Amino acid sequence: MVGTNERASCPHCGVICVKQYDVRKRIKRDIPLRGHRVELVLYKRRFWCGRCHKAFTESDSACGRYKRTTVRLREEIGEQACSRPIMHVASQYEVGPRFVQECLETVARPQLARRGLSLEESGPLPPPRHLGIDEFAHRKGHCYDTILCDLDARQVLEVSAGRKKDEVARLPRRNRAERA
Repeated sequence: MVGTNERASCPHCGVICVKQYDVRKRIKRDIPLRGHRVELVLYKRRFWCGRCHKAFTESDSACGRYKRTTVRLREEIGEQACSRPIMHVASQYEVGPRFVQECLETVARPQLARRGLSLEESGPLPPPRHLGIDEFAHRKGHCYDTILCDLDARQVLEVSAGRKKDEVARLPRRNRAERA
């Protein structure tokens, strides 16, 4: 794909520039089609601003700045990661698990915001009417974690590493800080 506009606005000074001096090929990944990998080939034009004497590249609306995947591919990966393990999604799309985690957070953040929750670990917890607390073992007799639940909504509020008093005592304080 090549842009059709013959001019672009300089991001540094805002002047409309018409002097195109270079074209660079960029390959962006898109949603797979019938099991086959799809790549978009973009020819991004570089312009020269006569006013501020700086070069700039036209904007990329399909993917975003410095992104090598399309928005719809990142959204699909994030939605898949909501219901499947991150490593399975990463191997299916041939990407790294950190990238899948970022896509998941991007998709989950607005969904959680609608319910009044956030992904921030240090953020305040929603105040439950009835709080349930329990511990569970990753490996029986070895590694324990603590879980806090809203018993009315039947919803997990927090999973904390460890089961010692000082590790667990921090969680309700986050809840109290919000009400103060």
